[in-house]
Amino acid sequence: MNHDLIDSKSQNDEKINELEKSIFEKESRLKEISTRLNVLENRLDFLSEVRS
Repeated sequence: MNHDLIDSKSQNDEKINELEKSIFEKESRLKEISTRLNVLENRLDFLSEVRS
């Protein structure tokens, strides 16, 4: 029984590591998208001013 608990903990630790990696990747992607969006917003602001 103790062996089963150790296996279960090991599996849970592995799942946690996978989830943390996935979260980190998603956060990185969100930062990248946010940066691109800011650039586009700045371009839009600039073009709006130029047209005025």
